[in-house]
Amino acid sequence: MKKYYIIIAILVVLLVGLLAWGRSEFKNNQVDPEDRLFVEDEPDDEEDDVDDEQVVDDTPDEESDDVQDEDEVTAPPPQQNDDIVFEQGFYESCYALSEYELVFAKQTTTPREFLLNHSDAVAAINGVFYDTQGDVQGAVYSQKSGHLGNQEGRISGYFVIPNGAMGAYGADEFDNTFPKYEAVIGTHPMLVLDSSIHAQADEKQYNINTDGTRREFFRSAIGTKNARNVCFAVTTKIVTMHDWAKELVNQGYSAALNLDGGPVSQMSVQGGATYGLGASDTALVIYVTRK
Repeated sequence: MKKYYIIIAILVVLLVGLLAWGRSEFKNNQVDPEDRLFVEDEPDDEEDDVDDEQVVDDTPDEESDDVQDEDEVTAPPPQQNDDIVFEQGFYESCYALSEYELVFAKQTTTPREFLLNHSDAVAAINGVFYDTQGDVQGAVYSQKSGHLGNQEGRISGYFVIPNGAMGAYGADEFDNTFPKYEAVIGTHPMLVLDSSIHAQADEKQYNINTDGTRREFFRSAIGTKNARNVCFAVTTKIVTMHDWAKELVNQGYSAALNLDGGPVSQMSVQGGATYGLGASDTALVIYVTRK
């Protein structure tokens, strides 16, 4: 009987030891509360990283805004200031008539395309107005090409080149003796005469639409600053006729005659740049070559 008690006592001691060992192992394997909080915070940190990356991804939106700004500069809204001063948007190219010759080409094209196919042309600009059939309106004459214009439509001013000089006349002052001139252009309106804005440029039909808004387009002109040179000029801003004439005066023109404008307006220089919209073909190209 005593023998059984001894065996039972040994088993109890072993059981107590096992229980004590198990509790110790369980405690050692527990995660410290601070450690558990740190582990649970790690996914939040990863989410913060994702949010930071999303902030960086906003950069393309900023680039899109820049593109929009460039578009606004290229196609500005209509100006409402009657005293426009062009800081940008005015381009010209002038040539001494003692070295260069003014030439006309009756072609349906743009000045830029014309220069690409005519290496002898130094610079080109779109011509006068044309009708729906593509006929050149007004007076366009040179001793080399003869008459290219139908001499119809409104002609309120003339540019003529007699003996290497350049002159300008109102419609009632021109003598209509074309053959004695090297070249003649007759169209509307006269923009500048005697270094002042011509009255035609102030006419309501050129400056105010029927709904009362400002009549603004891209513009082209041919002119001179000293009667010894011929100048091509375009604007890449939409302006009224008055503002166009005023800018030509500000740029030193002594005389200037308006050419077709809007989507046709374009000037191109050989080996140089092209200015103006040029979205539509002109029916007449005015250009200069070396003599």
